[in-house]
Amino acid sequence: STLRSCLMTKELNAVRTFTIKYTVGGRKKLYEFTTDKPMVAQRQYDYFISHTAKDIFGVEIVSSSFDKEISQCK
Repeated sequence: STLRSCLMTKELNAVRTFTIKYTVGGRKKLYEFTTDKPMVAQRQYDYFISHTAKDIFGVEIVSSSFDKEISQCK
């Protein structure tokens, strides 16, 4: 994926934290998912943008810490 290949070009020793802020079911409550593992972040992001998460559970990403990296690497 784009995120994965982009991350591989980053400094290998750097500890990076990935944060995804999201809402569920159209409610105003903001949830936050945070990890320092790129593969876990990628899987969670992929789930949040999936049909199941968006259409069935109403998950909407408000922001994510790696949005810019994805767009910069395309």
